[in-house]
Amino acid sequence: MLAGATRCGICLLEFADRPLLPIRLRSLEAGFGNPPAPGNHPLLDRLADRLTEYFAGTRQDCHRVIRANGDLGGYGSGLGRKRQLLELEGGLAQAPLF
Repeated sequence: MLAGATRCGICLLEFADRPLLPIRLRSLEAGFGNPPAPGNHPLLDRLADRLTEYFAGTRQDCHRVIRANGDLGGYGSGLGRKRQLLELEGGLAQAPLF
């Protein structure tokens, strides 16, 4: 994952291998007038804590949302990525939740 923050908030949270990441980085550079640079930020520390909670299973993310009929439905990073995340977390739901 690649994350970025300004004094106003988190401006980037993407998978590092996402094909459109270079376009997103160029857009941020154009918008802020400077290229992204490594560094520390309190918001990134909080984000790291939230991601730790997520991977420990105490927080859920939007990729966990499925359609009422049990289908995966859409996901901004693609259904392949959604399936990979669900499999990483221990498998897809075997039956509809509702």
